[in-house]
Amino acid sequence: MINFKLPENMNYEMLYIIPAPYTEKDVPEVTKQVKELIKSLGGEILEEENWGLRTLAYPIKKVKQGFYILVYFSLPCSQVKELSSKLELRKDVLRFLILRKEKEEKGSTQKAKRRSLEKREQELLLKKEKQEESKDQEVKQAEKKEKIDLDKIDQEIDKLLDL
Repeated sequence: MINFKLPENMNYEMLYIIPAPYTEKDVPEVTKQVKELIKSLGGEILEEENWGLRTLAYPIKKVKQGFYILVYFSLPCSQVKELSSKLELRKDVLRFLILRKEKEEKGSTQKAKRRSLEKREQELLLKKEKQEESKDQEVKQAEKKEKIDLDKIDQEIDKLLDL
């Protein structure tokens, strides 16, 4: 039998939804309670992002909107099930999803955002360059057509003058 030992603390990413009957004033209190729950289980909050009020893809428990909160945290592996069961009992958390993340430095999400923005900028620059190249080609083709048309006109004029 292979003896496999999990590391004590793992990094996780959790997205949870606070239902719309709660207001924007209630959101900080609910997020504070969720963070305290994570800390009480031996976890540490690494980062938190409030995505604001969004419309759900489909109604959940007759709720159509909710406040989306994304939290990055570290927690002992043995406590993830406990966290899930406690979140399921909360009425102020409509849905949640916990994903295990690879160990990352703090601020790595900002690095990832920066990289994706840089990539998007490069794509836009390439697209703009291609558009400019296609416009240049169109202009060159139009100039060639004008030359051809001028040559034909000159030939026609010469024919008429020869008569």
